[in-house]
Amino acid sequence: MGTDTLSHREEFVQSRDGTRIGYRVYGRGKTWLVIANGLGANFEVWDELFRLIEPYVRVVIWHYRGQYSSDRPSDPSATSMAEHCQDLDAILLQEGIQSQLEELRSVMVQKKAG
Repeated sequence: MGTDTLSHREEFVQSRDGTRIGYRVYGRGKTWLVIANGLGANFEVWDELFRLIEPYVRVVIWHYRGQYSSDRPSDPSATSMAEHCQDLDAILLQEGIQSQLEELRSVMVQKKAG
């Protein structure tokens, strides 16, 4: 298990409803990998994977609304899958990502998505 600090950019974007969303970008590759982080998980749980893949892909990962570096929405009920998708859309637009290799999702997101 590595203890060195991974290089990354810490960024923020404003979603459609004005909620400030925190995300990070890792890696040096040309292809993008988008990771939908698990509820309650911080970015560091992915460090070992990022160490292995950083030469080959760029990774974008974000905190869901109200968690860690992302603000809570002004409307407490604005936490549906639709709002999370709007948050991702805002990140992809800000980063200029038009296509990605794959999207890794937490178990809860997989169950919700069907």
